[in-house]
Amino acid sequence: MSPVPIATLTQLARTLSSRAPVYTALVSSVNGIYNPNFLVPPAEADPRFSRFVAIMTELTRAHRLHWVEDPQQDGSFSVVIDQYAPTYAAEVSELLRLLGLSLAKC
Repeated sequence: MSPVPIATLTQLARTLSSRAPVYTALVSSVNGIYNPNFLVPPAEADPRFSRFVAIMTELTRAHRLHWVEDPQQDGSFSVVIDQYAPTYAAEVSELLRLLGLSLAKC
């Protein structure tokens, strides 16, 4: 078995109505947060991974999180979080904190 290309992951995450199973089934880790379903022997669940999935799903459903392909670099994608109102500020901050990222000022 080989890793799923990021283009496939993004296409599924952008088009399926239920995104959580996409992340849970296809993402083994993100920024040092490991999906316990991919660990051998099965490990105790890391609550950070399930929270990552929940926030990604919630922001996507609210049309605040978008997967965007870089037109200059084939197969390169970014996650863009836009138009988040105070309603989603806590979730955006938590997601960035989970991933070890800072808020980009535009």
